[in-house]
Formats: sequence, structure tokens, C-alpha cells
Amino acid sequence: MAVINVLCLANHERLGGGEKSFSELVKGLDRQVFRPVVIGPQAGLFRETMETTGLKYYPLPLGESAKIGIIGLYNIVRAIREIVKAEQITLLYACTIKSLLLGRLGTCGKSIPAIWHVRTMKTHGMLDWLIPVLAARIITISEAVKGKIPNFYKKRTTVLPNAINLAEAGQKSIEFDFRKRYNISSDTILFGVIGRIAQEKGQSYFIEAAARIAPEYPKARFILAGEPFLAEDNKYQAHLKDLAQSLGIADKLIWPGYAPNIWPVIGALDIVVVPSLREGFGRILVEAMAMGKPIIASRIGGIPEIVQDRQEALLVTAGDSALLAQAMREILADANLRQALAQNGKKTAQSKFGLELYHDKIHKIFQESLSKY
Repeated sequence: MAVINVLCLANHERLGGGEKSFSELVKGLDRQVFRPVVIGPQAGLFRETMETTGLKYYPLPLGESAKIGIIGLYNIVRAIREIVKAEQITLLYACTIKSLLLGRLGTCGKSIPAIWHVRTMKTHGMLDWLIPVLAARIITISEAVKGKIPNFYKKRTTVLPNAINLAEAGQKSIEFDFRKRYNISSDTILFGVIGRIAQEKGQSYFIEAAARIAPEYPKARFILAGEPFLAEDNKYQAHLKDLAQSLGIADKLIWPGYAPNIWPVIGALDIVVVPSLREGFGRILVEAMAMGKPIIASRIGGIPEIVQDRQEALLVTAGDSALLAQAMREILADANLRQALAQNGKKTAQSKFGLELYHDKIHKIFQESLSKY
């Protein structure tokens, strides 16, 4: 059987959870069946990461920093059409509305089915009704994300939770000693939020909760690992620092910034907190479970599909810093609870979120998309 050439499009320059999942998906495709060809931004961590995979990578001005007009759009579409022809593409895979639209324009007039992998809870008005027309198959990362797909398209929609490289947790967690790097003693209690600094990630509620429990636990420290990306994220980070200052806990916060390798950061934490206000999946949940860390998370979006309350995590109402602080107190006071959450989480990560089963399902979806088109 001839190898299937798959054009994989991405347009984010950053390397967040969605981009990591995209990278793992295309790297893990069976090369005896599929040959992925990637089109992505000209700059940024995503390109740097993809170029280490050895996959064919075509850089185009698709990223957030690229300013393109009508002529620029025409040139991008023309370039995609040339790539489709040169690489003999027979299947299109895209993860965003922008990449799906560009891919469809670049394959217009050709019998090439498209797969749209929806990784966000964000809605786009009428586009949510129009865009699915372009895809032969739709993959969503959770039932919560599937809920935003109009019912008319549900029959072609498959829910497939993200997966992670479980072996990587052990291999990369020893790359450096996070506590030593930041001069944190072994008896210091570390809570941490890991992810993009953005309002939807709920870091302000984490800081407010930290201010509530800090007087009770003087040795506790609070990590906010990540960095802003958009202009509004920069403003939000400034607000967070002002908030910490006004609450009198600025000296108890640690801002390590973006960590290309997050495993040592997770490994250093005693409790991982995910205070998101909107979350389609929450990759950090699986990463924390793989490292055997107890979790406190918002009961929002796709999170309850990944972790069950009092099984792998304590779930709290999103946006309520008082309830979050209460959960932080409870988890600190109960060593048996911490141990149970950690052990249950590790078992769940290993049984449900490994890459092998994930890629088996992806292969099936890809092949069905071709056979039914």
C-alpha cells in the first residue's frame, strides 16, 4: 500500500499544550502508513521544536506576529498549493480555524479530505456553524469541546482525549533541580500553577487563595510558571504582580517564566493547582498525574472528564478563591488524601493517557477519513 502523505498545518508560534499535543501526534504517526509534512510559522518555539523532529517543515508567515494583507494571503495560499502538488498530499490535518481555512484554500479543487482537530473551548459565533463544513472528520479533545460543535456535525465528530509521552516524565524530570535553582529548601511547601499567563487560566484566584493560607503556613511558597503571549496577557501579568503586592505576599511568589522542560518544575511541586476559568482539556493535569502529584483543579470544561473529584483531584468551583483556599488547606492537612490522589492519578495517567493507544485511534480516524471521502 502506498504511503499516505498528510499535510499538517499549525499557525501558533508559541509552544503551549495544544502545540505540544500536535507535535506528539505528527511525530507518532506510523511512517510505514503516513508521511507527515508540516506547514507552520516562520518563527517561534513551535518551529524550533518541530525542526528537531526531522519532519519536512515548510515555514510560512502564519503566526501571530506575521502581518499579512490580501497579497500576503494570496502568496500563502499559492505556496500551500505548490506544497500540496510537490509532496503529493492526499490528506489534510489542521488544528485551528485559521489553519483549516488556509489548508482548504490550498487544496481547493482537489479531492483531499480534511480532519479538523478542535482543541479549544473558545467560540467564534457563526464560524462555529460554517467551519465544520470544510472537514470530513472532526476530532475534539473532550466532550466539553464537542458540546460547542453544532448537532448537525456530531455524526462526523469523535472525542479523543490528548495523551502524553509517559516515559518522558521520568527521563526529563532529572534534567535540573528546580528547588536548588531557586534556593527552595526541602521542607518548603510548594503549590504551583503551570501554564500561559492569561486571564482564562485563573492565576488571580490562585494568588488570592495563597494570600488566605499564607499566614497559616509561613513556609509555603507559590509558583506561577509560564509567560504571557498576547498583549492582554502582559497586562494581566502586571495585574497579578500588583495584586500580590497589595495582598502582601509578593515575597512568597516565584515566577520562573516559561520552562521548555516542565518536568523538573512539576517534580518540585507538592501540589499542582489548575484554577482555570475555561479549559477544553488541561494537559497539565495528565502531566501532573504522570508525576504522581496531588491536584486541585476547577470543575470546568473538560477537566472533570480527566480527573474525578476526590479520586485524582480535589475539584472546586472556578473563580472562587475562598473555596480554592479551603481545598489547599484540606490537602495540606491530610497526608492520606495527598497520597491517595497521587497514587490514583498515576494509575489513571498510565491506563488512559499513554501515546500508544492514542496513536492507534488517530491512525484509524485518518484511514477512515480517506476511505469515506
